[in-house]
Amino acid sequence: MQKTKKKTVSFRTDEDKCEALDKLALSIGEDRTYLLNQAMNNILDIYTWQIEHIKQGVKEADAGKFVEERQWRNSLKGKF
Repeated sequence: MQKTKKKTVSFRTDEDKCEALDKLALSIGEDRTYLLNQAMNNILDIYTWQIEHIKQGVKEADAGKFVEERQWRNSLKGKF
């Protein structure tokens, strides 16, 4: 199993957020680094998913695959 190369990242945040992060980490038996890595993984997953879906949507739009406005509006009825 290949070990992932680590790199230190530093940034500033509000003291309240840092304290809340430390309390959360303590409550689940982990450390701040673990939670920050989890948060980064979630952000990367979310943005990667969004970008891929946007690219797919642009590709479909470029191919002329659109939903008629009436059909789109009808699909939203009762959802909001």
